Amino acid sequence: MDDEKRSENHDEMPLIEESNEFSSSLQNDIAGENEHEIYAILYPMARDLELIELSTASFELGRSVNLNEGYNFDELRKRRIKNTISRKHCCFKRDNIEGITYLLDTSQSGTFVNGKLIGKDNSYRLQHGDLISLCDEKFYVFLYKETKKIINDPFPLELTNQYLVSNFVIGKGAMGKVYVGKRRFHPSVTVAVKAIPKKHISIIQGQQLNGSAPEVIKREAKILLSVKHPNCIHFEQMYDSNTMAYIVTEYIEGGELYTRIAKWKIFGGFTENLTKFYAWQIFRALNYLHTNGIVHRDIKAENILLLKSDVYTLVKVADFGLSDRIEHSLRSFCGTKCYMAPEQWKSENYGCKVDIWALGALIFTCLYGYQPFSTNHGEKKLKEQILQGRLLFFHERWKRVSVTARNFIRQCLRVNPEKRFSAQEALSEKWFQDPIVKEARHIVKRYARKINSRFPVKDE
Repeated sequence: MDDEKRSENHDEMPLIEESNEFSSSLQNDIAGENEHEIYAILYPMARDLELIELSTASFELGRSVNLNEGYNFDELRKRRIKNTISRKHCCFKRDNIEGITYLLDTSQSGTFVNGKLIGKDNSYRLQHGDLISLCDEKFYVFLYKETKKIINDPFPLELTNQYLVSNFVIGKGAMGKVYVGKRRFHPSVTVAVKAIPKKHISIIQGQQLNGSAPEVIKREAKILLSVKHPNCIHFEQMYDSNTMAYIVTEYIEGGELYTRIAKWKIFGGFTENLTKFYAWQIFRALNYLHTNGIVHRDIKAENILLLKSDVYTLVKVADFGLSDRIEHSLRSFCGTKCYMAPEQWKSENYGCKVDIWALGALIFTCLYGYQPFSTNHGEKKLKEQILQGRLLFFHERWKRVSVTARNFIRQCLRVNPEKRFSAQEALSEKWFQDPIVKEARHIVKRYARKINSRFPVKDE
C-alpha cells in the first residue's frame, strides 16, 4: 500500500512541476506581449518637453540616460533647473502581471508626486492622473495617464479636450476641491481646476446660501467672467455636468496667505510694512469689485492668494463662491464667522462694508499673528465680541504697531457700517502714504503690463 502511495505521489510530481513551468511560461508570455503595449502616457507639463508613451518594463528620466530606455533632459539647456536634474533621476518600473507602475527615485535633488517627495531609493505606486515634479515640487514635468483609464477619466470630455487635469489637490474652497492642470495645447500654462459637487452646494444652501445649486454655480461663473483686475483671480472657462461643475482659473503658485500667516505666527505676525504691502493690494481689488457692484462676502486669509513664493509679491482675491451683486438687498448668513461683520450676525441688510470689516480683521491677524475676536468661548461669546466691536489684544504686541495702523484697523472694524471706511476711502488714508505702497503699485503695474491683454494698466 505504501509503495502504491509512493508510486502515486511519484507519478503526480512531474505534473506539478510541469504545471509550474507552464504557469511561469504563461506569465512570461503575458509579460512579453504586454512589454510593447502602451500602458501609460506622460503628458508634458513644461515648455520644451515631449509627450512620452510608456511601453517598456523600465523607463528612465535624467540628463544622461540611454535614449532607447529613457528620456534625456540634456537638451533643456535654457532651463537653469536642468543642472539640478540627476544623470539618472528617476525610473518608471512596470509590473505587467499586476498592471501596476512604480516610480523609483534615484536622484539627489528629489522626485515628487502630487507635491510629495518620494525620497532617494524609494518607490511610489503611480495612479492615473498623478503629477510628477523634479527637483522642486512646483517644477511640474509630466502628468501620468494610464491608457485604459483615459476613456473613463472622471472629468468631462469637454474639459479634458482642452485641459490636462491632475490628481494634485492644491486647495479646498467653500464648495469644492481645486486641482492643478495645464492647457492641453499650451503645456507651459498651468491652471487651477475647481471641481464643485452640486449635491455639496445643496448642503451649503442649508447655511442660507442664496439660490439652487445651478444658480450658485452660474452666479460664480458670471461674476468671474466679469472680473478683470490684476489683483483678482482670472477666470478661463467653465464646464458643467449633471452632478459636477468645473471652473478653470489661472494657477497661483505662491499659495494662500493663510499658510504664510501660520509660518510667521511664531514671530508674532508680519511686519507692518509687509502687512501694508498686502493690504493695499487687497483694498485695490475690493475697490474694483465694489465699484462694479460686487460684494465678495468671504474675505479671509484662505481666499487671498500669492502669485509667487517671494515675500513681497502680487496678491489676488480668489474664491467668489459666496459673492453676489448688489442688485438687491443682501441678508444671507454667509462668510466665515470670525470675519463676519455685525450686520451679518444681526441678519440686517448689508452691502460692501462687510468686506471692509473682514479685511480689517485680516489686517489685525497679519499684524499680530492671532484673530481679533476669540473663538475659544463658543459662538455666543464670539457674536457678543463682534456686535460690541471688542477687540482681543495683548499689550506688548499691540504697542509695537504704529498708532496710524491701530487707528486704521479701528476704522475698518467700526460696528456701524455707515462709519466704516469704504475701499476708496481706505486707499487714500495716511497709513498707505508710504514708500512700500509705491513698491506694491510698481509690482502690480508691471504684472498688468505683462498680461495687458487681460487688464488695463491704470493707476488708482
